[in-house]
Amino acid sequence: MALTQIPRQIGGFEILGSLGQGGMGIVYCVRDQVLQRDLAVKVQTGDWQRHPELLQRFLREARILAKINHPNVVQIYSVGEHEGAPFFVMELLDSSIADAARLKSPGIAQCKRWMLEAARGLAAIHDMNVVHRDIKPGNLLLTRASSVEEEHVKVADLGIASAGEQFGAPLTRAGAVLGTTGYLPPEAFRLEHTLDARADQYSLGVVFFELLAKRGPYRDMGDQALLAAILEPRTAPDVREFRPEVDAATAQIIARMLKDDPDERFESTQALVQELIRVQGVAARPAHAPTERVAPPTAVSKPPAAPIWSPPAPVPAPPTPPVPPAPQQSLALAPSVQPPAPIPAARTLQRDSAPAKSGSGLKIAVAVLSAVLISLLAGLLYLGLREEPDENGGAASAEPAAIVPGTEPSSGAATFTAREADSDAALQSEAWAKYVLAHYVLRSRADKTKLCKLSLLEQDDGVIAAELEGVEDETIELTGRVESQREETVDDTDWDIYELKLRGTGDRKLTVRIEFSDEETAGEGSYSLKGERQRFDVEDSIDLTPD
Repeated sequence: MALTQIPRQIGGFEILGSLGQGGMGIVYCVRDQVLQRDLAVKVQTGDWQRHPELLQRFLREARILAKINHPNVVQIYSVGEHEGAPFFVMELLDSSIADAARLKSPGIAQCKRWMLEAARGLAAIHDMNVVHRDIKPGNLLLTRASSVEEEHVKVADLGIASAGEQFGAPLTRAGAVLGTTGYLPPEAFRLEHTLDARADQYSLGVVFFELLAKRGPYRDMGDQALLAAILEPRTAPDVREFRPEVDAATAQIIARMLKDDPDERFESTQALVQELIRVQGVAARPAHAPTERVAPPTAVSKPPAAPIWSPPAPVPAPPTPPVPPAPQQSLALAPSVQPPAPIPAARTLQRDSAPAKSGSGLKIAVAVLSAVLISLLAGLLYLGLREEPDENGGAASAEPAAIVPGTEPSSGAATFTAREADSDAALQSEAWAKYVLAHYVLRSRADKTKLCKLSLLEQDDGVIAAELEGVEDETIELTGRVESQREETVDDTDWDIYELKLRGTGDRKLTVRIEFSDEETAGEGSYSLKGERQRFDVEDSIDLTPD
């Protein structure tokens, strides 16, 4: 019998939710309580007892994955059986290229890197004389990026792969067409043709084209169009018609991958890998003059940047008196002292002011420190040249020395205090917090239909008061801060990226990354309670700033 409902446990693992379902099985997100890690479990679905070939195909996928050990192919750990239904356990990759492209258009360099890694995974599969036959964005999974490493692509779902007889008897009937409409090569519909590695090459070319052009190579990607292509072969358009800044070398690779005749594609996947390596460092062509972007009403518009704080005004130098003769060393030092450069005045921080770029506060503090030290050096040199003995026999200045903000007169030397740096950091954190105040729509990764709402309502001295609805039966109150901010540019689009950490009662924790451009909001995060974690994507935002 088919598995008709979600069990609480499977194979000793606690099921957290569903990740997706295909023609061969359903994939669950599970928790390994012993090792305290999340995994993915794929369970066979369908009436496989009456159709044993389904079970054979399922076991074949597990054997192929177990045989391959490559960083760009999903890793399998074990197989088992639950109430008569077979399953296998594999690493958890809860995001795909399809998800990433839907949330935010990837840059050209990122697309090229993704396709290189996918091609490497396919090369490892092809080296075993296995043809995937179902390459599409949803089957190219992504690892989670860390602070030291970018996300990586892993090829998954070999449920309809063909492997000759090395993993069992052949399962595909002559003339059968398996795969996903739009990504199948034309030869898949030619009865006399046997699919080989070049079929996967074509499918990957369609994915490459879609990522860059945001549309398929043909308007009509249905079965009828592919059948028509058998009688009248077509030439795919140049991807630069839809993305002019794509470099010529990359466009030529895509065109060759999409050739109608398999013999005109790359002779092997390894040859494709080498060509993709060659174009990794090729810069994108300059885009056309950018058009003015207008943020939609549901997006948080990025306000103009403003300095976070106003540095102290430079102390005016005392009038220059006649200088008596001095030792040669002092005379040699005097010409090297230059007055500090004027520092532009900062604008007053408003509620909707954008935070300064990451590291700007430190740069300002260093500049002010340099200016203060230079001013004091000049003052001390001037006072040293005018020393007069006091009544106790010591040296005294003819005029009282000015006290520079941020310094303390100690033995004639200036000591920089941390007050300015602390104030700068606090104001910077406060500005970051004000910028992200909004309502955010979150979509669960385990259950794609489940929506939640995160409301960042107000902040006090950088501490954010927040509410989270939809993950539990009640509204959860949270507090926290923006931990960091950075900027990235993707295809001439500037993104501000904010990392937040929020906490609530009962060990409730929320970490979220929110990404802003002038046109859209994206990001991802996770909510945890007592060791259980739910992942989600940030899909939209509504500004809280009053008109």
